[in-house]
Amino acid sequence: MTASVLLFSFYASAQVITVPEGNPNDSSSRKPFGCYYGYERVAMLFTSTEIGQGGSVTKVGFYVNEVNNPASSTPVVIKMKVFTGTSLTPTTYSSLSSGSTIVYSGNITSGMLNANNWVTVNLNTAFSYGSNNLLILVESNYGSFGGENFDAKEFRHSTTTSNRCQFWEDDLTPPADNGILTKKRPTIQLTFEPNCTGTPTPGNTLSTATTVCLNESFTLSLQSTPTTPGLTYVWQTSNTGEDPWTPVAGATGSTYTTTQTAPTYYRCIVTCDNGGASGTSVKVLVSQSPAYDCYCDSYASDISDSKINSFKMADISTGTSPTLCESYTDYTAVPGNIAGGQLVTIEIENGSCSGFFYDSYIGVYIDYNLNGTYEKATELVYGYGPITNFNSIPSFSFNVPTAAPAGITGMRVILQEGDSVPNPCGEYTYGETEDYLLNITAAVPCSGPPSPGATLSTASTVCPNEQFTLTISNYQSNSGISYQWQSSPDNGTGSYTNINGATSASRLQSQTSAKWYRCKVTCDNTGAVTESGPIFIDMKPFYACYCASYALNPEDTKIDTVKIGNMIAGSSPTNCETYTDNTALNLDVDKTFPVSIKIDNGACGGQFYEAYVAVFIDYDKNNIYAANEMVYSFGPTTDLHSIPDGLFTIPTGTQLGKTGMRIVIAEGESVPTACGTYDWGETEDYVINIVDVPPCLVPPIAGVATASSTSLCQPQIPAEITLTLTGFSAGFGQTYQWQSSSDGSEYDDIAGQVSTTANVTVSATTYYRCIVTCSGNSANSEVALVEVKSVPTGNTESDPIIIPNLPYTDIRDNLSENCWTSDYTNTLPQLSPDVFYELSLNDTSGWLEISTCETNTGFNTYLHLIDAFGNHLTSNNNAGPICTGNQASIEYYAGTVPAVLYIIVEGLNEDEGAYQLDVNFIPDSATSVQALNITAGNSLMLFPNPSDGNTTLQVNLQSSLNEQADLRLFNALGQLVQLQQIEMVKGKYNGNINLDASLPDGWYQVQVQSGATVISRPLLLQR
Repeated sequence: MTASVLLFSFYASAQVITVPEGNPNDSSSRKPFGCYYGYERVAMLFTSTEIGQGGSVTKVGFYVNEVNNPASSTPVVIKMKVFTGTSLTPTTYSSLSSGSTIVYSGNITSGMLNANNWVTVNLNTAFSYGSNNLLILVESNYGSFGGENFDAKEFRHSTTTSNRCQFWEDDLTPPADNGILTKKRPTIQLTFEPNCTGTPTPGNTLSTATTVCLNESFTLSLQSTPTTPGLTYVWQTSNTGEDPWTPVAGATGSTYTTTQTAPTYYRCIVTCDNGGASGTSVKVLVSQSPAYDCYCDSYASDISDSKINSFKMADISTGTSPTLCESYTDYTAVPGNIAGGQLVTIEIENGSCSGFFYDSYIGVYIDYNLNGTYEKATELVYGYGPITNFNSIPSFSFNVPTAAPAGITGMRVILQEGDSVPNPCGEYTYGETEDYLLNITAAVPCSGPPSPGATLSTASTVCPNEQFTLTISNYQSNSGISYQWQSSPDNGTGSYTNINGATSASRLQSQTSAKWYRCKVTCDNTGAVTESGPIFIDMKPFYACYCASYALNPEDTKIDTVKIGNMIAGSSPTNCETYTDNTALNLDVDKTFPVSIKIDNGACGGQFYEAYVAVFIDYDKNNIYAANEMVYSFGPTTDLHSIPDGLFTIPTGTQLGKTGMRIVIAEGESVPTACGTYDWGETEDYVINIVDVPPCLVPPIAGVATASSTSLCQPQIPAEITLTLTGFSAGFGQTYQWQSSSDGSEYDDIAGQVSTTANVTVSATTYYRCIVTCSGNSANSEVALVEVKSVPTGNTESDPIIIPNLPYTDIRDNLSENCWTSDYTNTLPQLSPDVFYELSLNDTSGWLEISTCETNTGFNTYLHLIDAFGNHLTSNNNAGPICTGNQASIEYYAGTVPAVLYIIVEGLNEDEGAYQLDVNFIPDSATSVQALNITAGNSLMLFPNPSDGNTTLQVNLQSSLNEQADLRLFNALGQLVQLQQIEMVKGKYNGNINLDASLPDGWYQVQVQSGATVISRPLLLQR
């Protein structure tokens, strides 16, 4: 009986009232939801007599009379409050709405509005109403200048006995005036939910999580949460699930969202305000996850490229296949074991599942304080980068802090492509994260004098500011040990000073001058002190400390060989290198004496790409390759092995001794700098020893003069060339004077050209030599001849080779070295140099036979024929009507005479070489068209000729064989337009041939080939 009463009390029916009763239609207005103005406000007062009941208001409705294209969405706020007066007076909206409760905030959409229907709003918050008057306020906040016409929405209004409605309106900003009072008030419909009665039964306490991490939020709710108004909620917590229970400040809703730092029980006291009866939910325990289960996420978003191949530390050893791509790997199933104070070494192998290397950094974190957070400032135990190649991460040793708390904690290893040590949390693009667990055991306290042993260093010589790590050989694994690193310039007694902040068992150090180092180790329990054995860290020579330079990708362009003076360095053409250290080679370079350098560019993959090369020498020995210390550059390369020889001279004032030299070749569009990375290419480092030049030899050996170009064509001049002296005796005090001669007998000095090289301008054929003088004794070098050639006749159409008569044969070449150029730009032009011939025909028509069939040089020829007006007549590369293979041939019927024609000979693509051109002409007779290429005893007859397309063919060959022959038809351009086979019987054929109906009228050549026998005859087609 009780249960049924409680059930009824909590689920009583809602009551809906309309004010005024009967919903009279006195007038219409856009209020309360209009947005003709940007900001509209309406206040409506309803007396307790009009309402006639109490309870919780859960819905509000207004009656829609008309809808005329309203705004698609109007932002609306509804407020309510109890009001003592029975009418409204002039006042501001903000003053009137003060103390009201926001019960709804949302949007009235056009889809909610239907003429002659109620538009009802479910309130976000129910309003508890008793017996006084009710003031309802509505705000429309469309903004700006509004969003609809004044009559877009029409709501039903009724007339009241006093001013029980007030409205405000303005554009751009909410209205601030006293508004307008009216007796016309919107008709309203209110939905009341009856307040609760009896005792609530909330049931079980529910949680969105049963186990949570530190600061992880979760939400508590109730199994049974009645919607009946009049209920209050108080959430409570307990550490044990028993008394005492502590109320949670501010947790007075039906749900409660929180976080926790320890396992906690939760429950809720639900009270019905109508009578004061309370019900308590069944408690729930939310457990606390261990800190090592609560770390932030870290992973690569792209599962390719850089990865961790293997990881080793203490008793941990993991690894995967180098070709397996991972973005995150979980190795937390079995914890590794380390102890406080233990010296631990990390070994990491980096790889790439795609096989391509990219710069990356490594970071190793250990959560020493067991708080579930990796703190970069204090818990990064190893950071390294940039990693320069596969499997190139150096091993690293560190000591577990002796004060590290005992317990299980996390370790995270991150390999990330980029330019800095990775952060412990978050997503990145390429790389891999690996998670581990460690079981840390506590260190044993020290009890006697420490015994640190010797001081160790990761490097015995360093560059300025290069980092190295100092450790002690016998690490003190006990707790209660303190450390102080010290340095000394000379290891003298009393000369050691403390290094500020160097109080760890290891020390990451750098220096700018050579120093001694030791560690002062103290047992804090006894005060005993022992110093480690000192170590001396020297400075590397400056030429071992230059900036880094290397290619990022080990492929394509590389340096095959380098020759500097008598020194040669190189590698296999198929070896892909990004950086090569050749500093161990011995290379003496004479000061003030020209030094030759030859760089042979290759490609380990065999594919050529344009590149630039630069050579730097650190003349001032300041450990910097300055821009003005670039001694040679070239680019872009035009092919493999295309870098020309170069020369450089060590300046007179340069200090003697060793210094650095760097050669960089890089694909791109400009000369590379001496430092930094680039995509493809190679850097090579050398050390050169600059020495003084010995006295010159008496008498001197003058050597041989050579020119960078020995043959020039007339259009190329004036041209700049470089003269170089080789094979001469060198020495201090020797002088040089370059001379020139037009005939090789009378020489004149070239002003200003007084070194072993000379840059000269050539305008005509010239002889060059160098006069070498030592102590008044002179010798002449061997002569270098630079020949200037004239442009040959036939190089252009305006200056052709004239064919004097036919038949004609010409044997020559189109070699560019003989100044032939590519000038033919008509149809089917090739890059090969061209030779132009001019042929004049008299009044006789007939067939032209043009061929290079007798060319036996392997030169792949190309023929063109154009008329005097530049019209293209025909072209042929190979397989023409006269010859086959790589040679060209043309048969062209010259029916329009007299005429001037041009024959152009060139090669396919860029091919050039020697050729034989043959030109023959077969004239037509006065009465009939004559046969071409008729071998004695063979005959080919066509009739009728001219033909209408149906022609009889008679063939008689000096053969008694029964065999198949090819019948070909060529047009006037020498193009094959029809091909068929005919059956020869004892060397004879008599039958019809039908010409293709699509062929236009004009001259054609009919050709029959049986074995090696070819006969042909012209045919005129006139349909």
